[in-house]
Amino acid sequence: MTSIPTLLRRSRTLSALLFSAAFPAAAEVDVFSLDLEQLLKTDITVTSVSNKEESLGRAAAAIHVLTAEEIRQSGARSVPDLLRLVPGLYVAQIDGGGWAVSARGFADRYNNKMLVLRDGRSLYSPFFAGTYWDLQDTLIDDIERIEVIRGPGGTIWGANAVNGVINIVTKSAHQTQGGFLQAGGGTFEQSHGALRWGGKAAGGALRVYGQGAAFNNTVDNDGEDRNDARRAYRGGMRFDRSSEDGSVMAQAEIYNHPARNTYRVAELAPGGVTLWQDDFVSRGGHALVDAQRRIGARNRLGLRVYYDRAERTQSYIQPTYDTLDAQTQHTYDGDRHGVVWGAGFRWWQDHSLGSTVGTADQPSHTHRTYSAFLQDEIKIVPRRWSVTAGSKLEWNDFTGTEIQPRLNTALSLNDDHTVWGAVSRAVRTPSQVEDTGAFRYLLVATFPATVFGVIRGDSELKAETLMAYEVGYRGRPDVPPVNQAKRNWDS
Repeated sequence: MTSIPTLLRRSRTLSALLFSAAFPAAAEVDVFSLDLEQLLKTDITVTSVSNKEESLGRAAAAIHVLTAEEIRQSGARSVPDLLRLVPGLYVAQIDGGGWAVSARGFADRYNNKMLVLRDGRSLYSPFFAGTYWDLQDTLIDDIERIEVIRGPGGTIWGANAVNGVINIVTKSAHQTQGGFLQAGGGTFEQSHGALRWGGKAAGGALRVYGQGAAFNNTVDNDGEDRNDARRAYRGGMRFDRSSEDGSVMAQAEIYNHPARNTYRVAELAPGGVTLWQDDFVSRGGHALVDAQRRIGARNRLGLRVYYDRAERTQSYIQPTYDTLDAQTQHTYDGDRHGVVWGAGFRWWQDHSLGSTVGTADQPSHTHRTYSAFLQDEIKIVPRRWSVTAGSKLEWNDFTGTEIQPRLNTALSLNDDHTVWGAVSRAVRTPSQVEDTGAFRYLLVATFPATVFGVIRGDSELKAETLMAYEVGYRGRPDVPPVNQAKRNWDS
């Protein structure tokens, strides 16, 4: 029989292990093969801060990473639910499919200051300025990690990365070989299922998948159904091939989301609120190709191209928009300088079918954005102290030329402790709705004195700008106490 002192020692050990679990572990390391000292020394590589691989421990940004193991253990069924685990991130569910996700304020259903990416593809809607979180139903088991930056990221990612960047990185097809079947149900998510197969193809790895889910109505504070039930269907594929000279990744996906929502519309009439029910469908898809080429030991060329089509048939306005995006990048990693530079082009076109509620000045608009960026990491003391300066230059046909510079420094006191600081400028450009939209809302519904209010866009809107000054510290606990915990456990 285990003695009480032994149980106490083991409980202290368990507490130490739980404490250590709050710190990220390396995504590519088998943590079960490491002892406790090695476990706390592991680190993870991130790409969201400078668009090149760097150590999380030395990154000059307020960044947090959810690893694949943390994601698996969380039990979360959606990306917004996973984001509840990120310190400093505000996440609130508004209705069955609506979420408010923000960092450093400005929480809203369509947070227009948070840029969300998946494998480098922007999920930010240029039509409404925000992210449709109800459409981000990525298969949780396929997510490799989620990198979250609390603060500006415009120097690398461009406009709208004002208060944060969320980068969802999915697993390569090499990591998802074999079959996968998932099914379940409950009170809110009434039923869900997913099927995935991974195999070898064309000298690389391939996966194909499909999933579906049915969601029940949510309930308001009075215990009444909100009539916001929805369904979600998604299917796609991914192909990966890599060699010593580089890699190629291609993916394609389609989705269909029938849904219902109930909105509260303010009135000046007695009662003050009218309930408005909306049945709509969101459908679309995308195709993406990402190619990386190594040139020697220090240079890498990259090209990413994707096409995205989205349609949302809501009763107040029915937008359909197509996006074509191309980005190229060259990375040089020298002894004293780490240079990243590149250029990009984005074309998108929207077609809007208006209603008695929402209209646009014309049914179709076409927009173009051109960009270029340069960033240089000066390694004053390699692996200890660096200063990084860079800027992104963008031209868009809403506000013209926008400049987003950043200067940061990171000083590693030792392998476990880093202090950093940054000064940066970020911008948010107006959306199509803010530029040309017009929405009518009911003020008085009493016949014959029906009165509507009208909210109109303004084509003279300028970009919102932010100047950010940041100072941070990142550290890991000392290893000796954990080694003592390991000895207590062994005894």
